[in-house]
Amino acid sequence: SDGGNLILSQEELDALIAKDGSIAACVRRYVGSKDFINNDEVRYCLWLKGVSPALYRKNAEVMRRLEAVREMRLASSAAPTRALAEKPYLFFSTPQTDSNYLCIPEVSSERRRYIPIGTENEIYTGESFYFYPTIVFYGKDTKQFGALLTDDQVEDTTGAATSTIPAGEYLVGYHRGPYEQIQESFDRIRSYGSQYKLDDTMLAVNIIDQFVEKKNTNYMTRIEIRIL
Repeated sequence: SDGGNLILSQEELDALIAKDGSIAACVRRYVGSKDFINNDEVRYCLWLKGVSPALYRKNAEVMRRLEAVREMRLASSAAPTRALAEKPYLFFSTPQTDSNYLCIPEVSSERRRYIPIGTENEIYTGESFYFYPTIVFYGKDTKQFGALLTDDQVEDTTGAATSTIPAGEYLVGYHRGPYEQIQESFDRIRSYGSQYKLDDTMLAVNIIDQFVEKKNTNYMTRIEIRIL
């Protein structure tokens, strides 16, 4: 509901600050789920909540962007959007908080292949556990291990039984610390995504584990829950 007029690319930010360095105080990093996960695009936004208009009122580019937001909202068929036209300096939705928060992105994923390993008692009996990233499927009362494959690795596993992780939308978060405490992160992520219908099974992908880190307090696990 702002038409992207409050969002700035790195180039747009550089040009804006080059003309008026004081505007830097009105800018914050803008992070979406893809930015957070891939870290392949840096974006910023005009964050004018609580900022005195005197700081940006004389900046032609900022005022042009605010006027574009106002006009877009006035033209909307949605009454709540039109009502916010008088406050073009505010995002329509502002999930940003001034306190500490947990960032849990929602992402799309293609189908992924993996080699099923079995229960915790079976993970050391084959080579897959040692040569591929470990994944764990947590059910209500079950825990099944697997070895995640890349496209190239799938071609190299001729003869090995493989299964598929379904494509779709996933709620994604991260757990740092021992695996014995991962249930706390499961609960926190599910609570955050309570507005979605979520799969009962949770997928955990080991990123930093015992093969590269001695202290289990530094383990890092990616948690994915499929949105049904």
